[in-house]
Amino acid sequence: ETVIEKLLDRVKTMQAVTLQSLADGAKTIEERKKLLIVNFLALLELLRAGTINAEQHVDGGDIQIVGL
Repeated sequence: ETVIEKLLDRVKTMQAVTLQSLADGAKTIEERKKLLIVNFLALLELLRAGTINAEQHVDGGDIQIVGL
């Protein structure tokens, strides 16, 4: 729940964020991977709830997250 709340707050504050930017604070590659996985799961939950919208313009590209 904490990750979901943080993601939602960040999207509300910044209008839009990218999935990669959510892992910018990671110090190691392993930590970055964990942050990306946890934030991706939070993203899926918020998408399911209809709270946010996400777009990916290029296959394999970054995912942009925007609030509704």
